[in-house]
Amino acid sequence: MARAGPPFWPTPRGGGDEREKPFSNLFFFNGGMGATASGDGESCMSWPSNISSTPTEVIEMLSPLRVLHRGLVPGSGGAGRHRGGLGQEIRMLNTSATPTVAFLSAERTRVPARGLGGGGPGATGAVEINGQPVDPKVQHLLRPGDIVTLRTPGGGGHGPPTERGPASTARDRDLGYT
Repeated sequence: MARAGPPFWPTPRGGGDEREKPFSNLFFFNGGMGATASGDGESCMSWPSNISSTPTEVIEMLSPLRVLHRGLVPGSGGAGRHRGGLGQEIRMLNTSATPTVAFLSAERTRVPARGLGGGGPGATGAVEINGQPVDPKVQHLLRPGDIVTLRTPGGGGHGPPTERGPASTARDRDLGYT
């Protein structure tokens, strides 16, 4: 199996909610799995652990965050006979009336998941606050109205990209994976 994006990105947060009631929570967001010799990598899958990505409804119910956008990151899986799994993008608005803190603990933001057997690397992940890249390994103060964007990395591809079949390439294009 080619290398995976991160098993998961834990994102602990704390502060006051819209009513200034204290809160603390921990959400998980997954990247793409690496491809195997027999198939494409799974998108947004935690491997080898069994932690699923936190659903949007849970995020919005348990914290002063509103999810503005959530979707797969096209082209984030490494190219190959079998494509690496895609990462996801989550863009969230801080609706808290007071500043809150977040530690994003993001992995694979500098070194991509390697491909195997001639497969390409997956895309690296990224963290932004108000459209500006930030250090994913330190605590950040989020002010009311700040927008946090997380882009989890994709998994590596397996086998030479020139061996990917035309039907698989067309399917990727039709589904918006490329």
